[in-house]
Amino acid sequence: MSTQRLPGESERQRIMRRYGELKAVRAQWDPHIQDIAENILPRRLRLNPQGEINRGSKLNGKLLDPEPLHALRTLAAGLMASITSPARQWLRLTTQDPELAAWGPVKQYLHEVEVRLSRIYSMSNFYQALSDGVYPDIGAFGTACMGIEEDPKRVLNCVSMPWGEYFLACNGGGEVDTCYREIPFTVRQVVTKFCQDGNLSRLSSSVKSAYSRGSYEDVVLVIHAIEPNDDFSGDMIGPRGMRWSSVWIEKGAEEGKFLRKSGFNEFPIVAPRWSVTGTDVYGRGPGMECLPDARELQFETSRRGQLSDKITDPPMKASPTLRGSRATLIPGDVTYLPEGQNAVFEPSYVVKPEAMSENRQTRAELKSAIRSHFFADLWMRILNDDRLQRATAEEIREGKEELMLQLGPVLEHLNPELLRPSIDIGFAIGLRMNLFPEPPEEIQGQELQAEFISILHQAQKATGLVAIRTLWGEAAKIAQFKPAVMDKLEADATIDEIADIVGVNPKLVLDDEGVARVRQVRAQQELEKAQAQEAASMVQGAAALGKTPAPGPDNALGALLGTMGPMATAGLGQAGGLPSET
Repeated sequence: MSTQRLPGESERQRIMRRYGELKAVRAQWDPHIQDIAENILPRRLRLNPQGEINRGSKLNGKLLDPEPLHALRTLAAGLMASITSPARQWLRLTTQDPELAAWGPVKQYLHEVEVRLSRIYSMSNFYQALSDGVYPDIGAFGTACMGIEEDPKRVLNCVSMPWGEYFLACNGGGEVDTCYREIPFTVRQVVTKFCQDGNLSRLSSSVKSAYSRGSYEDVVLVIHAIEPNDDFSGDMIGPRGMRWSSVWIEKGAEEGKFLRKSGFNEFPIVAPRWSVTGTDVYGRGPGMECLPDARELQFETSRRGQLSDKITDPPMKASPTLRGSRATLIPGDVTYLPEGQNAVFEPSYVVKPEAMSENRQTRAELKSAIRSHFFADLWMRILNDDRLQRATAEEIREGKEELMLQLGPVLEHLNPELLRPSIDIGFAIGLRMNLFPEPPEEIQGQELQAEFISILHQAQKATGLVAIRTLWGEAAKIAQFKPAVMDKLEADATIDEIADIVGVNPKLVLDDEGVARVRQVRAQQELEKAQAQEAASMVQGAAALGKTPAPGPDNALGALLGTMGPMATAGLGQAGGLPSET
């Protein structure tokens, strides 16, 4: 639920009061975030929205060495490629009942929905928002914020908000359920977004005046409040039928003016945190740990410039007799000293040669530490392998295990705070736009669940694959002495488990019914083959018997026929087993 109005307080006053409260909470984090931005990520900070919109001036005056920015960029690219790569499937849908999810028609339906969801994300700017804002922000500041709304052209429209533009609040469960935004718009943007019907009465008098005189690029601050809807009713349509309220107001407008009142069926804000302490709203990330090293690197880089200046253009000392004389420091030029005087013209301070080497070594150590903070050394280990013999599979596996050891806890925040909300919003919007096929009757009305099969998630689940390989490998060793032990293992269930771990297309693995059909056909074919072989064997036996010489009293066949009597001999001859008399 949202905050309640105080006695005598209007809806606009309540929103502005709540906005002030949230801004005061975030203000406690702003100095630390500003320090991080200045030394690591300058362009993702907007603490003064009205003065920073369309600002093209240089913002990285303290960033003398770009190594922190490069390491953060590597982290963002690594997260993008290993968690939400546009080039491969990273999500999978299932049902609460595993057996139902394994049933053929349901499995095919879920796979088709997965394919269409992936197409929706590719059509929208979802991946762009992740790479440009979400992943760099969460790495530097520990918190990121992205809005996902329905768009008639590309299904989803994603907006990655810079720090300073948004203010968050959590519910009792620690989940972000409230987001206020302070957005700078130009006058023209406000009119085109909120006054498409030509009705300018929603605007303040100052904005209407600016629009009428053609000052289209003047800046207007707009507050957007998204919070749980206290007036929600499932039987209503319009804003009251939405679980989250959405109110747009112009910050400087007169009382009672609203740019827009609407709502959302799903909370449209995705706000992942790298890690969270207790009940804090905002998270902590590698940028906070990296900040001391980043600041020291910038300091040492500035000292390198000072050392270089002192070497190439040192401070000089000279005798008073040289005052007014022509003294020069131009390479190859000559300074003539007065004759007969011990005049001095030399550097007053000589930099030791090892000073530059020490500075270089210090900066190299700081750069290595910064790359370690952002896991850049792990991401780039294989790519930077310049040996003639490339890394072995075992080395690559060890590298992934080391990466998972450090990044595994981060997935526990990204899964529920970034990936699942993004899938829920995309699925709900696609469902309303009729972009998915009709589900089988068996799962209609049931809630689907999302699982993740990205490279990093598979590496996290790879421990299960190692356990399976160990089990079968050890069983094979025992089977050399006791073959019956292999009866203890269930091969079909093992294949299903491996397919689940590696996340293959369900079309590649038959369900239990499909396997039963295949085995029934194979058994029938084997039976028919055995019967055919038996019939052929009988025919060959009969043909061989037909070529056997006439029985005589001195061979086995004659002795056998002698015991059977004349009728047996006659019957055998009629059957063609012996040549008939002529």
